[in-house]
Amino acid sequence: MKAAVQLVIPTLNAGPLWLEVIQAIQAQNGLAFEVLVIDSGSVDQTVQWAKEAGWPVKRIEASSFNHGGTRQWAVEQQAPETHFVVFMTQDAILSNDLALKYLLEPFEDPSIAGVYGRQLPHLNASLYAASTRWIHYPDQSETRSFADTQRLGLKTVFFSNSFAAYRIDALKAVGGFPKSVPLGEDMYVCAKFLASGFKVRYCAQACVRHSHNFTYKEEFLRYKATGGFHAQEKWLLKTFGTISKLGHDSLRLQIKRYNKHNRVSSFWKTLPYADLFLRSAIKFMGYWMGRVFG
Repeated sequence: MKAAVQLVIPTLNAGPLWLEVIQAIQAQNGLAFEVLVIDSGSVDQTVQWAKEAGWPVKRIEASSFNHGGTRQWAVEQQAPETHFVVFMTQDAILSNDLALKYLLEPFEDPSIAGVYGRQLPHLNASLYAASTRWIHYPDQSETRSFADTQRLGLKTVFFSNSFAAYRIDALKAVGGFPKSVPLGEDMYVCAKFLASGFKVRYCAQACVRHSHNFTYKEEFLRYKATGGFHAQEKWLLKTFGTISKLGHDSLRLQIKRYNKHNRVSSFWKTLPYADLFLRSAIKFMGYWMGRVFG
């Protein structure tokens, strides 16, 4: 008998952190679930360690991997008995042994179609990376519906596939994950849920450690891809609002966070702020280049 919940993790050369991810998943309590790893060409020990954990691994060509398409393929493989699918990234470490249980609990409300958990920064996270996580993943849970669009704008459809669960019937009802987007498949599905009358839930009790110390180039490319996604899916901004207010609010909250946690004295105290404003400018340029040139 298949479990009602399947955890799906796309992988590619996950590295040593993968062992911590595996151990945290194996330590979960209070929920029956199965695991599926979809690997797109790892040459390290990613596949070996997954198999040693007793998990099935589906191998695909790297050229066939697609953020939305690969996830949609995983959804289409689910047995009829599987009602919920959880997606995690290979670098997200469950923070306690009940994280998955907490993530699935909101589905007791039949109107909830998707749930995403809280992301805490990795222990080696930079001040910028840590503050980004604290801003976008607060300690208070909330349920959002389409009615929240006037209050929250584009933030209404903020979602994250690094640690998220979906009701499969609801996914099918909105057409599933898009197969041709550079990223943002989670936001796309969240928007489809809300526009179709479903609700989504941010569950602050379900936590993972997940953050990135991006270089300036990586920041630029990520936001260029985001701009390209918004240019391709114009209905998102038309329906839920532009990204400008979201960007202004995030910068204001990050400055407030820096003021609270930046304890460096004298001249060196200014360097994190210079980095913050430089990254903001790089993200702005990348986003608008993506909007204009795709």
